[in-house]
Amino acid sequence: MTAVDTIITEARTNTSTNVDQVSAANALIFLNRVYHDLVNALQDIDELFFYQSWVADAVADQTNGEYKFQADSATVQGLKKLLKMEVKTHQNNTYYDVAREVSIRQLDLDWDYYLTNQSLNDPIYYIGEDGFFLAPQFTTEATGDPGNNQIRIYGVPSAIDLVAGGAETLVLVDRAYHWLLSLGMEYWIYKSLRKRDDSIAARQEYELEKNKFLSEMSNRDKSVHLASLPDDTDLE
Repeated sequence: MTAVDTIITEARTNTSTNVDQVSAANALIFLNRVYHDLVNALQDIDELFFYQSWVADAVADQTNGEYKFQADSATVQGLKKLLKMEVKTHQNNTYYDVAREVSIRQLDLDWDYYLTNQSLNDPIYYIGEDGFFLAPQFTTEATGDPGNNQIRIYGVPSAIDLVAGGAETLVLVDRAYHWLLSLGMEYWIYKSLRKRDDSIAARQEYELEKNKFLSEMSNRDKSVHLASLPDDTDLE
């Protein structure tokens, strides 16, 4: 039995229900409501949860230097927040240069100026509603063939819906807390069956356990560990 099916089965067991009372389709709807609630809560306490990187192709003479983000949906993972960008300003570059984020409101000159005059050693970008704008604009000579991957971005992804038969690797919540997803489903199951008192109790228990879970996640040791040579002054 896959991870998603196991979570749903546990929720059914805990609520003494079957597929005739709560359809498979509705069970998935309830699971995803809880799943997105937990994922969003995790990213609220630390946006680096589920941090990922993506690559994109540079395009010569791209209008306004604009590149669209991947549009997210229930089945396609999009970019929720862009945190960092790196650029190979020429197709022959071995390494990426870190691009500098700017505010379009604080630029001294019109954006068109930066598209053609911004230094290749100091690429800049600003974030729009559904994409980003990058300067300097890539020239034909600087741009590699399709698949050049000259732009690399780091950010927070959106979560896609879980599906029946979904593997454990698709569930972003740690396996040790899959029971919390089942617990959250209880509220929606009882609510759909119009069991008001049971739904209220289930909701309260879920919120209590969710807060404990978030506290445990936020108290992880996230310090930077640096290696150093021992101080041998006293041994000299």
